[in-house]
Amino acid sequence: MLLKPVFLAATRQFDLNIAVSLAIFRMLSACFPGKIALKWPNDLYYQDQKMGGILIENTVKGTNLAQSVAGIGLNVNQLEFAHPRAVSMRSIAKQPFVLEEILNELLEQLELLTCNSAPAAEELRKAYLNALYARDQRKLFRVGEEIREGTIRGVDSTGRLLVEMEHESRSFSFREIAFVWSRGKE
Repeated sequence: MLLKPVFLAATRQFDLNIAVSLAIFRMLSACFPGKIALKWPNDLYYQDQKMGGILIENTVKGTNLAQSVAGIGLNVNQLEFAHPRAVSMRSIAKQPFVLEEILNELLEQLELLTCNSAPAAEELRKAYLNALYARDQRKLFRVGEEIREGTIRGVDSTGRLLVEMEHESRSFSFREIAFVWSRGKE
C-alpha cells in the first residue's frame, strides 16, 4: 500500500509501523480473539507461530515523511509451509477465507487508525504494547554471540525494543537482538 503520512515527523516513523501493525492485529483478532500478537519489530503471530510480516519503507522530505510503502505478507489460505513455525488463517480455522473480504477489512482498519480522527499516538502506542508478543515474559535472546535471558518491557519512541536483562533496562535496534526458540535456533 502507498501511504502519504506527510503529517508525521521523520523521528516518529515507528508510529506508522504501530498503526499498520494494529490494523492487521485488529483484523486478525476479529477472526481469532485473544490469539494474535505483534512480534517486534514487524511480525504477526498466532500464539507461537508466524502468520505474517510487515515491511515499511519511508521517504523523508524535510523533517516529515513524504510517502511510505507498506508491504504486508499474510498467510491466508496456505496449507503447506517450508518453515515449521509458520501458520495460516486457513490452517487455524480449518476453512478457506475470501481474500477480497480480508483486504477490505484490513483497509477499513488501516483507515480508522491513520485518518484525521485516528486515536492519539499515545493511545495507539498503549494498544501496541498490549498486543506485543512475549511482553513481561522471561525469554531467551541472542545478543551478539551470547544467549541471554531477558524480559521485554516495551518499545521506545524510535522503535527500539526495551528488554530488562539482569535488572538493567537495555534498548535494541532491529538485528541487534533475536528470540531463541530453542538452543541455537532463532
